[in-house]
Amino acid sequence: AEKNTKKYVSWRALRAVSRLFMKLTDSTFADDKTSAIALLGSAINPSFNRVRKFSLSDTAGAKESWTYLFVLESTRFIVSASQYEWSVKMIRRDVITLLEDADFFRKGKDVLNLYSYALSATIDSEKSLLPAVGTISVTSNSVSSGFSAVFSGRDSEVGLRARAVRRISYCVLKAEMTQYSAVIPQLLEKLRDSLKMNTSSVTIECFRCLRILMIKVGPAHVSSFRATTIAELLRILSKPLSNIEETTAALQFLDLLILIRPPEFAYEVDFFFKQKMMTDSQNPDQFVPLVNRLYESSSLDSFGEHGRLFRLDASRTALAFPPEELSEGIVITYAKFLADKYFENPFGAASIDRSDVENNIEEEVINRKL
Repeated sequence: AEKNTKKYVSWRALRAVSRLFMKLTDSTFADDKTSAIALLGSAINPSFNRVRKFSLSDTAGAKESWTYLFVLESTRFIVSASQYEWSVKMIRRDVITLLEDADFFRKGKDVLNLYSYALSATIDSEKSLLPAVGTISVTSNSVSSGFSAVFSGRDSEVGLRARAVRRISYCVLKAEMTQYSAVIPQLLEKLRDSLKMNTSSVTIECFRCLRILMIKVGPAHVSSFRATTIAELLRILSKPLSNIEETTAALQFLDLLILIRPPEFAYEVDFFFKQKMMTDSQNPDQFVPLVNRLYESSSLDSFGEHGRLFRLDASRTALAFPPEELSEGIVITYAKFLADKYFENPFGAASIDRSDVENNIEEEVINRKL
């Protein structure tokens, strides 16, 4: 009981710090930001260390533990420090370094949602730093520029790129609409380089990032990537059962594409989905769109046993969240759902449940293993 009382008092003290420290420091040292920065440094370092060391899966009792409560308040303190021009410059390196941590996405959705405010404010504090998400020099006071910086680090090339793309995906997903529009060309160039690795884990992350860009920045900003996109989709769907994880990622991209029906990508649809004007009787040797071919060449009867995984709601994607264990049956059922959805409604939904799309992608970003 005494131990819990001490923890409670400490937690209340940290709670007060997270809510009042920055306001009091900013007003008290209004004309002496050097002293304010020194004070903030000594006060906030324990919070960064606490959040950095925390992993939800490694904490006994998880959300019911004192550790978790302390981490939440520490995160709130970091967020509060990111709201002032003088302080955000001081904590910038620590904010980005924590993002680069291999266990960043194991801290739990509540912590990550809070931390996203600090990320957004930090990156937005200086527009030239937007492309610097992913790498920071620990021996310098400046952050290296360019989205290419995301792909440097200590890990292997494949693991590094997969994690880096996921970090970018999360930052864009949690940002305001079109916040990162100015740096999209650099990002797309790096995604193009990543896809050239022809590695499953990187390809899956790239397609997820493209879905996020489509929904958060807009298809017009991604239109220059059409040739690369269609080349990758054709590569994957030409042999759809050779890698069902990649095929699922490709189908998820097409799922979003036929939901929002962007005119910039309209020509791509004909490669993958059969239109009502197409009939096998007209020409038995005609090209069969790849998604239709995927399920028509199988022995799947109707939607099969996996139909419960999918949704018929026209305002949402057919698949909300892919199961951990994929199978050929799931992939084939997904293809049939999409083909039927497009065939019956070739002009798309009257309205889109954007929050549902974003929430489902966020679950993937946070919970999918790399």
